Amino acid sequence: MPFSELMPFSELTSDILENLIKTVPNNKKFIPDGTICAMPSHVYGYHEDLKNFILKKEPNTQLCIGYSSGGARKHTIYCDEKGTFFVLFQTVDRGTRIYYLTTWILKDLFENVGKNNEDNNDYSEVITNFVNPEEIKNLHSTKSFG
Repeated sequence: MPFSELMPFSELTSDILENLIKTVPNNKKFIPDGTICAMPSHVYGYHEDLKNFILKKEPNTQLCIGYSSGGARKHTIYCDEKGTFFVLFQTVDRGTRIYYLTTWILKDLFENVGKNNEDNNDYSEVITNFVNPEEIKNLHSTKSFG
């Protein structure tokens, strides 16, 4: 049994996530371009699912794209009730953190596809057509936040 299946991740319902979105300030839900994020350990295999998830844009749905930190951090993409995408980091010892999904994060998620593209798909269309959330437009010049 994979270690990640043994971790006690609580279920994140849409109600819990929508409350988190409403209570966390926008600047705390923004990862500036250039920031290096922890990536799922299993970087091959979620790309096609993620592409379809983003193109479908179905409100109040989520997609687990993998785990990092030896299975202690779960990576999930969430589409909220308005159709805005978020990336969730659910960590055993820290709780859940939520950030806006941006073109920078998408580029990071799809970066390794060209190196081992088992399904021979081009994901540039997903990145090119993705529109960053309106809520972060004035935060793009932010270098860091506390």
